[in-house]
Amino acid sequence: MQTLIQDIRYGMRMMLKNPGFTTVAVLTLALGIGANTAIFSLINAVLLKMLPVNAPQELVVVGDPALANSRNMGTPQADLFSYPLYRTLRDGNSVFSGMMASGEVNRSKVENERGVVTEEATGVLATGNYFSVLGVEAFMGRTFTQEDDIAKGAHPVAVISHKFWQEKLAADPYIVGKALKFNDYSYTVIGVTRPALWGTQWETPRTFGFP
Repeated sequence: MQTLIQDIRYGMRMMLKNPGFTTVAVLTLALGIGANTAIFSLINAVLLKMLPVNAPQELVVVGDPALANSRNMGTPQADLFSYPLYRTLRDGNSVFSGMMASGEVNRSKVENERGVVTEEATGVLATGNYFSVLGVEAFMGRTFTQEDDIAKGAHPVAVISHKFWQEKLAADPYIVGKALKFNDYSYTVIGVTRPALWGTQWETPRTFGFP
């Protein structure tokens, strides 16, 4: 222990005697540590971190993962993965226990009875079996069902994220059953997701979803 203290003192004296070298060394270490931290954060988010869903290691992206959530002029690109194609794959599936589909809606305006809540919301257009395939339940209310997909003329419904519910709607305990407008279209809120769940990708937090 005494030897270690002596070495530290000696090192400090050498650093004080050579301030230029010390500055370069400290900056080099800072840049190296920062770069490694950034790379690990990216790898952790994309490759290592598990989604807070049931059996996340069993989830598979059908198609090119690099094209997931691709858009054209703000609209999901149906030519890459159309809804009819999804239904064909889902109904003919004999490999997976379930198949769901989703697509992002960026920079959406959200309004409630008091006015505009935000104009920067990110949402997800999802199939009725979205939450059942992920194996998750709602924190409040309910999630989508297959009936929400096939009921003709039914009033559109939405599930909002726990984070959006807390930060933008003041954790309104009576939010279930209320109407919210998304880009001027009215939806009935049927549920709130549990904390930390907002979609199937880590890098972009989602604020709401609707079938």
